[in-house]
Amino acid sequence: MAISLRFICGGNTTKTRNPGSGQHGIEALENVVNQLKAVDAADREYDDFVEILEDLKKLVASRR
Repeated sequence: MAISLRFICGGNTTKTRNPGSGQHGIEALENVVNQLKAVDAADREYDDFVEILEDLKKLVASRR
């Protein structure tokens, strides 16, 4: 099950100011992509993708 970043982001990508370190850098994006690729490579279900994204959302929220 391949999921494109455009789908995940809803096609709405914007540039924002970087108020904290690690929030908008390439490293954060690489982390998201690598985790989603790992779930995809393991041939997991849609719910597993959602779970990873929710975990990443909590990580982002903790950086504020």
